Amino acid sequence: MVEMERSVTRFVWDVDLEETKIIYQDIGVKELETLVEEKLATERRQGQKRRATFTTPENQQQCLRTSSSSEKHGCKCQLFQPCSERNEIDSFESLSDEIILSILRWLPRQQLAKCACLSKRWKRLCMDEFLWKRIDLSEKKFVSGTLGPILLRTGIAAKLARSTIIGSLFENNSSQIPDEIHLTLQYLDLSMCNSRPKLLQEILSKCTSLRKLSLESCTVTEGMLTSIGVQGGLEELNLCMCLEIDDTELQLSLAKCQRLKSLNLAWLNLSRKVVRSLVEVLPQSLEKLNIGGCRESLRDEDIEILAARCQSLIELDLSDGSSLTGSIFVDLETLSGLQHLALSRCYRIPNPMQLMDCLKRLKVLKAVELFGLITEKDLKVMSEMLSPVRINTHPFSSISRPTMSMSKRSYTWEINCKE
Repeated sequence: MVEMERSVTRFVWDVDLEETKIIYQDIGVKELETLVEEKLATERRQGQKRRATFTTPENQQQCLRTSSSSEKHGCKCQLFQPCSERNEIDSFESLSDEIILSILRWLPRQQLAKCACLSKRWKRLCMDEFLWKRIDLSEKKFVSGTLGPILLRTGIAAKLARSTIIGSLFENNSSQIPDEIHLTLQYLDLSMCNSRPKLLQEILSKCTSLRKLSLESCTVTEGMLTSIGVQGGLEELNLCMCLEIDDTELQLSLAKCQRLKSLNLAWLNLSRKVVRSLVEVLPQSLEKLNIGGCRESLRDEDIEILAARCQSLIELDLSDGSSLTGSIFVDLETLSGLQHLALSRCYRIPNPMQLMDCLKRLKVLKAVELFGLITEKDLKVMSEMLSPVRINTHPFSSISRPTMSMSKRSYTWEINCKE
């Protein structure tokens, strides 16, 4: 006979209850409710045993005894003691600093900051410079007092693209880095960084070893340009679409950067006078130059001066130079190493067939950008006749830009900031 009781199905014999229990014992089974009650009782006993292994702070002074002595005085609580006092081995303490650092390097920066709060040794290891040589803090928001200590600890590369910096670098509303401290950064990406120009100027003034710097779309002050001018080892500089640039200070700074190999000055809204003065002071070491977006300011005579001064150019972007004509090819032919040329939207350049003859005279040319100048039909014909030169394969310039691929968005130039 089956009956329902408390939503549990019970099987009972049509005999006395005591006889039912005897039958269950004979066949080696128990009632379901009995099994549940026994399980709950076991769990309660185990929970009481676990709680008994710890003590409250109020009882710590009374229970500073070993487990054997606590049995003698009848105390049911046992002080949680370090492994050394319990004669147990702490596996973490037995590892060397080098092994622990090789493990911690796989943790995200946020987790490292949390681990640093565990103990003095954890803090020393989590704050080791080995773990902070490269940091990717792009699109992060920094409140007052947080970014300064991070930059002081960072060794090689810092990616702060599209980040927001509020308040000051250090606590107590002090944005000043001590005079005796200098940042050791070599790669610094501040592209589209949302911050006060004075704060960015303070960061740059303490960087004395920069090799590559990006300030794209930032407001650049005279003090920032002065700091750029004293970077004796600067190799790449990205000032694309920067705002409020002082023309005179820009010329002075670039004239001092004698080791500069890659420079992006696109869309700075430079006047005709500034462009003419600028091409006369550009470093002769330049290998890549983007001076696109000058429109009416850039003329054929500027290209003549540029080609004569920067003979090592291998990549040149003159896009949107609407005043340039076909005569510039006479000067471009003197650049024996020119491999990549961008002439997109230079509407006074000759028609496609004339242009093709000019391009053939550039002996080592590998790629050319002609967006807005040729049709799809012309593109097919030119691709066949100029093969293996690639045409219209790079719609956007990569000169001096830290990150150009979504697959490498954690990179700043060739440095992986998430390693």
